[in-house]
Amino acid sequence: MFFSEKVLLSNKVEMPRLAFGTWQISPSDTFDCVSEAIKVGFRHFDTALSYGNEAAVGMAIRKSGIPREEFFVTTKVPAEVKSAEGADGAIRESLYNLDLGYIDLLLIHAPMPWEEIRGAKRYYKENLDVWGVMEKLYAGGSIRSLGVSNFQPSDVNNILKNCNDLPMVNQIKVHPGSSAAVTLRAAAEKGIVPMAYSPLGHGKALSNPYVVEMAERYGVSPARLCLRYTLQRGCCPVVKSTNPAHMADCGNLDFVISDDDMRFLSCLGTMKNLKKYSAK
Repeated sequence: MFFSEKVLLSNKVEMPRLAFGTWQISPSDTFDCVSEAIKVGFRHFDTALSYGNEAAVGMAIRKSGIPREEFFVTTKVPAEVKSAEGADGAIRESLYNLDLGYIDLLLIHAPMPWEEIRGAKRYYKENLDVWGVMEKLYAGGSIRSLGVSNFQPSDVNNILKNCNDLPMVNQIKVHPGSSAAVTLRAAAEKGIVPMAYSPLGHGKALSNPYVVEMAERYGVSPARLCLRYTLQRGCCPVVKSTNPAHMADCGNLDFVISDDDMRFLSCLGTMKNLKKYSAK
């Protein structure tokens, strides 16, 4: 079962490869979902201050009866927070909400506010201000690991050139048809571990006929195929489900996708490759 698989971050902290995500799970449902995920074997939980459910994540972990040190919790500084003062307040709010003593991994949620996510301004200076606050709390022990999310190589390089502590993780969107090849290659070159959110393509991949056919050939569900794809891309996938059976299914990833099928999944959606695959 892949629930016990871990990856070693650059600061020697071990992070479980599979994370249970809580994006768009309401605060009222989060406690039950996280509790069920703990029962099936998840030990890494991904949340964010902007999700509004950190407190429920923390409560489920505290009430599980399992030692705190067996869990790994990731949360994020909101994308809209781009000042040292704002970052300090946001991080302390997350620590209070979670009430777990420390945060295992803290990320900057995005390099710019969400309403400007496709804009030209990269907020280089502002992200360095936020990073500086994160470094201070990391040095103080309330944060065990630091990273970023949705950062392009230029955003990451801005941090790398001006920081004391290097980013250990970059959480980005990776799923069949969205390979993020440039960002993944840049991460590998810098020793940054990529986490893959939306590994099922917001659920769309599950009904894609090519994914469904390939999954049948491997004797697995489309969800397991997508998760295995992100693992073989070198990523740590963040999965989400409210169904205990589906949660448990996420841990059964002991199969290997062939190189040819990996190449196809990486460029899924281009007519050239769809035609080539259909001709097999």
